[in-house]
Amino acid sequence: MSAEAVLNIGKPRQTRKRVEGVLREMILDGRLPAGSQLMQHALARELGASVNLVREVLMDLRTLGLVASQPGIGFTVRELTVEGFMDAAEVRAVLDGLAARLCCRRATRDDIARLKAIVDQMRRECLARTFDDRGPAHLMDRDLHDGMFTISGSDTLIRAMQSCWIPMISVDNPSPEYQKRYDESYQEHLAIIGAIEEDRPDDAERLAREHRRTGMRRVQEEAKRGNVQLGWH
Repeated sequence: MSAEAVLNIGKPRQTRKRVEGVLREMILDGRLPAGSQLMQHALARELGASVNLVREVLMDLRTLGLVASQPGIGFTVRELTVEGFMDAAEVRAVLDGLAARLCCRRATRDDIARLKAIVDQMRRECLARTFDDRGPAHLMDRDLHDGMFTISGSDTLIRAMQSCWIPMISVDNPSPEYQKRYDESYQEHLAIIGAIEEDRPDDAERLAREHRRTGMRRVQEEAKRGNVQLGWH
């Protein structure tokens, strides 16, 4: 019996989905920071999984954009750059637009109510916190956009979205223009949801794409000032 098998005696068998979920969360919450090397044997011992399973999961996470690999180095948590953010965000603008279009056909009243509730909660969070303390609102924003993909009902579109993971942006010493972004975003979200509720697919798609691209322009402006910080979340 191999040493690995001995270590795993008595441990529940880990499924590929569960191991992927754990590793993804370790990257997103910073336990595995950008640039850190992912040692397959060590991860296998920690997760109670086989090395082969860990390797397969790391290849899946590479497809999602969270992990990079190089010959002779192996797998590492992907380094974050503004250029990488912009590349992923441009693709997401197209995907977000299609998700909003499909929502027009498939969203129920309850779906619309849930989307509006997230937007309202984001608004309350932003008003109650300082600019530097709005991490919860950022996560709600992700929940809002992910929710539209779920409502779209397209498994293919959801897989495409999941393969285009976008880092979380934070801005140090933001310009007055960037600080207005939360108010802009609130109005843009309401407009997108309004178009979905009123079954205006062309408008919903256009507004969703413009929303993403407006955010991209704001990030570019702050990046030129050297204010942008990136993190996996």
